[in-house]
Amino acid sequence: MSNLIPIGVKWVKRGPIPNDGTMGTVLSKIGPTYKGSVSFVEDAASAFNVMVEEQDDPIFQFFTKGAKKLAFSLPDWTPEVLQIVKGGEVVNGVWQEPDTVPVIEESYAVLTQTDVLMEFPRMGINAVLNGKLQKDAAGLTDVFGTPLMPAGAGVKPVMISKYLPPVLNAGNAQNITVDHANLLAVATAYRGDISTIAWTVDTKPAGAVVAFGTPAALGTTVTGLTIDGLYKLKVTVTDENGFTSSALVSVTVALA
Repeated sequence: MSNLIPIGVKWVKRGPIPNDGTMGTVLSKIGPTYKGSVSFVEDAASAFNVMVEEQDDPIFQFFTKGAKKLAFSLPDWTPEVLQIVKGGEVVNGVWQEPDTVPVIEESYAVLTQTDVLMEFPRMGINAVLNGKLQKDAAGLTDVFGTPLMPAGAGVKPVMISKYLPPVLNAGNAQNITVDHANLLAVATAYRGDISTIAWTVDTKPAGAVVAFGTPAALGTTVTGLTIDGLYKLKVTVTDENGFTSSALVSVTVALA
């Protein structure tokens, strides 16, 4: 297994926590983030030593997890963005701060430039305005997130993985005696949805004019298989995060 080395940021996303307390699946980008502002830091665990009078060394030790914090800054004071991270209301295009500090909890995810995915099913959010109103500075919204214990059974506060391309199956090979076929691919994104689908011809007998009924759908008809031989048809899918997979299916034609 290759090393997972988190470098840079592709995006930060956030969205509602599902009712079952698992990781949110309907996430949208927040940002762009201010350069150099994104970090995820875990403090060292604290230890409690059980001491006795008869010796100087502890006879037992308890550990408590250190605090974890996601932090990033947004060069954006758009009222709708302020409402997301600070609460309050937007009235006639004007953000109005809340009377008290609100409880804001959402699912958050961060994808690095090296495709390391960090997921936080339940993140407590607070934010502060950082308005350096200078010609050589930008007013920022500094956002801080604390991973909280999710309500979902078996779901952990922090999950880290390698983001993978969609899992794709173009279907079983076919042997047919007619000039058309039905194709059905199955695709699953690592996270989110499949956003684009495209069927194309990879190889075909010379002279064959192949057409797809619905080339932008997983299920399609293919016609024009009028010449005996092997047709290799390719489906390519891209998920909402820009990751792509391709797969081939073979159709062998022997017209009756």
